[in-house]
Amino acid sequence: MEARQAPHVHRPVKRNAPTFDARKVRLAAADDGTLTVKANGRTFKGLRVRIGRPLFKPDEFAAALETHEGEAALLVNLPALDPKSRKVLDEHHVRNNLTTPIRRIRNLFSQFGAAFWEVETDKGFREFVIRGTTEHVRWLSDDRLLITDVHGNRFEIPSILGLDRRSQSLLSLLL
Repeated sequence: MEARQAPHVHRPVKRNAPTFDARKVRLAAADDGTLTVKANGRTFKGLRVRIGRPLFKPDEFAAALETHEGEAALLVNLPALDPKSRKVLDEHHVRNNLTTPIRRIRNLFSQFGAAFWEVETDKGFREFVIRGTTEHVRWLSDDRLLITDVHGNRFEIPSILGLDRRSQSLLSLLL
């Protein structure tokens, strides 16, 4: 793997992030694919919202995340969202929380227990980081991988054998 300086990756969870009941929350979509959250007289812009994980009441809560800043707010009681906000949230979820297929690995290197990926996907070029392959790389079959980055984004390699030789070679150094 190529030796180079690791980019700064730090996304702290804000321990004092406010919690808002969905009955008092209004969501609006921005042109850049992020959301604006309005609640209790406060406005948060440029957010990505992550629905609670399937293992723990996925329809009950969501985390509103600021890029590089971590959790901006926690939204609870999601079934109580007004219909317009619910539609915005559902559309945001479909666009942002599905698995993104990796078509080619441009670069992959490890440093201090983290693996830094540069890949081509169906959505274009992406860079992401994982910490520890055991927890964040899952074999779905003998030829298929699911990778979860440090922000919870999921990437899939539908077929390792379907990757070009260089991508396979880079991947073999990690696995």
